[in-house]
Parts: sequence; C-alpha cells; structure tokens
Amino acid sequence: MKQKKHDLIPFSFYDLCGIARHLEKRAAQGWMIEKLSNFGWRYRAIPPQKLRFAATYYPPASDFEPEPSEGELTFQDFCLHSGWKFVGSNGPLQVFCTDQPDPLPIHTEPGEELRMIRKMSRKALPFWIIMLLITLAGTYGGLATAVFDPIHFWTSPSPLYSLVCYGALLVYFGADLFTYLRWMHRAKQAALQGEFLFARGCHRILLAALFLAVAGLALYLLALLDQPLVLLIFFVLIGYLAVLCLAVNGVKKFLKKQKVPARLNLALTLGADLLLAFGMMAGLTWGIFRLADSDLLTWGQPQSPLSLSRLAGVEEDPGRTNSYGEHSLFASREEYRLSPSLEETVQGAPWLDYTLFRTWVPGLDSAFSGQLYREAPEDHPSWEVSYQPVDPEEWGALEAYQLFEGDEPWGEYLLRWKGTVAQLHYYGDLSPQQKALIGQTLAGT
Repeated sequence: MKQKKHDLIPFSFYDLCGIARHLEKRAAQGWMIEKLSNFGWRYRAIPPQKLRFAATYYPPASDFEPEPSEGELTFQDFCLHSGWKFVGSNGPLQVFCTDQPDPLPIHTEPGEELRMIRKMSRKALPFWIIMLLITLAGTYGGLATAVFDPIHFWTSPSPLYSLVCYGALLVYFGADLFTYLRWMHRAKQAALQGEFLFARGCHRILLAALFLAVAGLALYLLALLDQPLVLLIFFVLIGYLAVLCLAVNGVKKFLKKQKVPARLNLALTLGADLLLAFGMMAGLTWGIFRLADSDLLTWGQPQSPLSLSRLAGVEEDPGRTNSYGEHSLFASREEYRLSPSLEETVQGAPWLDYTLFRTWVPGLDSAFSGQLYREAPEDHPSWEVSYQPVDPEEWGALEAYQLFEGDEPWGEYLLRWKGTVAQLHYYGDLSPQQKALIGQTLAGT
C-alpha cells in the first residue's frame, strides 16, 4: 500500500479556512499532513480519521530560521494547552489539528486573526503589484502584437503562448487581489460584531490558469518538433530554472543545518542565487551559440519549392539556397535566398529572394498581405516607394502588387493566393511564363 502522498493546492494566503478544510478531507481519506513546503505538501498514510485542523500565522517566523524561535515554540505550546497539536509549518504558516469535535478556536478574537492576516498581506502586496504589472505588460504586448504584427503573432508559437500565460495569470492576480480586499472590508465589519468571516480564495482560478499554461505548452512543443535549435533552447532554459531552484533551496537548507542566523542565511542565499543565475546563464549562452554555429542542427530547414534552374528552364542548378523557417499550428513563414554559382554571379545571373507565408486559418492571408503592403515604405526608408496593383492573372493569384519608386517599377512583388502569401524579390526581368510558373508552384504549396 502506498505510504506517501504529495499534492500542491495553491491556496491564497488569506484562505486559512480553505487550507484547514482541505487537510480535514485528506485525513478522512487516510492521509495526514507531514510536511509543508513551497514545492508541495507531503502526507503519510494513516487510518481514516475525523480530525479538525486549524491554519494560522505566526508572523515573526521565517523559513530561513535554523530552528523555531522561543516565541514560536511558546505559541505552539499555548495552542497545545488549548487542545491543538502542532503538525507542521512553512515559514509563518502554522498548522494544528485536534480530535475534539467542537474545539475552541486558536484565536478567540476575530480582530486578532485579521491583524495577523493583514501583516502577511503587507509582505505579499509588493509581489502582487509586481506580478500585476508584469502580466499586464505581457498581456498588452501580446494583444498589440496580434493587432499590429499578425505575421509574427501567428507564424511563431511564442507570442500566442505568451499571451495565453500572461492573460491567465493577469486574471488570477487581479481576481486574488480584488477578492482579498473585498473580503477584508467585509471581515472588518463582521469582526465588530464578534464574528469571523470565512474567506474563499482563488485557487480554482489559479488551477485553471495553470491548466491553460500546460495545454498551451503542449501545443507550443508540438509546433517546435521540427525546429531543433529552438526546442533545445527551451528545454535548456527549463533545466536551467530547475537546477537553479534546487541549488538555491539546497544552499538555504545547508545554511539552516549549520545554524546560520535567518538574516545572514537570506543574504547568503540571495547572493548564491545571483551568482548561480549569471554564471549558469553565461555558460548556457556560450554553449548555445557554439552549437548554433555548428552543423549539428541543420535538420528541419525548409526546402525551396522554387529554383533558379526551373525559372531558367535548365536541368542543372549549380546555385546555392539558404533557407529559414518557423511555424505554429496556425501559420508558417519560410524565407529563401536563391543565389547562382560564383561564375554565374560574375556574369550577372539573377538572384531570387522570397518569403512564403502559409496559413490554415481563414482570413489570415488577407491580414498578412495587408501588413506587408503597409510595411513597404518602412522597409525602404530612404526611398519613396509603394506597392501598386498589377495583373494578378499572370500569377494565377487573387491579388498581385509590384513595388514602384514613383513611376519606376522594381523587381519586388507581393502576391496572395487562398491561404498563401508570397513576398518576392527577383534580380532580373520576369517573363509571363516565369510568373505563371511561380504562381503554379507557390499556390500549390
């Protein structure tokens, strides 16, 4: 039979009643809380029992203290004389249990309980504000990218995933702060009547946010299966954060065993955190750049559907092709640079640069085409250029534009088919047959 159990229920810090009810439910299922930590709660197997639990705070306590202070032990002894047995703590959070069916509360005055929660809220308020600002900025940035740069938002998996995470966390931190302020206002009024108003936290909203983050992460990883460098960087960063957290927690525990005072422990742990963070990040950055410069991660580069040999009507293609691609589950972006051999370059042979966008979401092709159309003057700031409509039938396209400087045409084109957009730059003159070939090739990809 299983003897240990772990879970992580992210209760709001003011939801002490929710914590107590959860532990009572676990005891009735045959699990007794054994250890509370920031990485989860650990239980041991017991015969199912009907126990009462109480969660409260002892604000002077710190998770960096090598052992409980005299004041903390006095507080626990006081609770024991009242019938409450100490079962565990996590910093200021203290948890007690009793088998009495109707025990006296640890705090007989509601105002005393509220004062302790308010002390804890002063410590949590800076974190709340920082997270609200971060998530608000991230959500705004994601929405702005979706509106003003739909190509980047939909062709790269990162912006959409970031928007989901930032948006979900913004809802949680905003709801948690609002719920706390509303509850505290009502609890003060109830305390004047000698009553304690139970709080209901927002842990379900946080669980929903975490579910969205995990689901988005799965879709994000699916989109990176053929992008090994990006996938490698992602897992390296995840490993970096995991190692950093474990190392810092290990430093804290080691210093506690050495009986280092809490303030010195905190300072040394923060110092170790900064040194490890900068040192590990410098090493990882160096390693990733070295790996990116090697030929070990060339797998997954897209193959150009067009070639200079096909446009020239010859069998051999001695030129070179450089390519880059990224995609999400909704759209893709592929960039190609087709250059002739060195000998043909000297002879003035044409080059071909083009970017191909494909989407499986109706309407995105028009959004992509509109963005490229608007950005043309920004891409050539020293020239007064603009796209002007040309005959789309030559390309078999729905829309076709050519870049002009005044009345002078350039060899740069913007083409749109259903679900496909291409921005093409040809260093030479294109015949009607070549335009038709480009249209047939790109529209069918």
